[in-house]
Amino acid sequence: NDVFVLISKSAVYIWTGKGSTGDERQVARTMTEKWTQREPVIVIEGQEKKDFWDAIGGEKPYASERRSAETHSFTPRLFQCSNASGRFVVEEILSFTQTDLCPEDVHLLDADDCLYGWVGQDSNKDERK
Repeated sequence: NDVFVLISKSAVYIWTGKGSTGDERQVARTMTEKWTQREPVIVIEGQEKKDFWDAIGGEKPYASERRSAETHSFTPRLFQCSNASGRFVVEEILSFTQTDLCPEDVHLLDADDCLYGWVGQDSNKDERK
């Protein structure tokens, strides 16, 4: 259902779940290019090799069924990303509304099957990274 990026000392992996979309895979590749100069190894769900499993701590069972909207409920979560204190801090904003989006910061909205980034017009270069 998803795509994950793993950057380890030995390799960069883009793991693509069976239900992932082309857009999700492209965003993972774009973000990987921003984060590292190394060429990623594409890992397809069900075709993982030992080096991938070793990099994440070993092969273990995980949920791999495609989720259905009827059986899955989710409450979106909003996170504020700021370095106003002198260090980079990510804090969850509970019971949020649109007015909680601060133009001086970057926010991430976890919408379950999507992650949205909101870049405030007055956010600084470090926060935008």
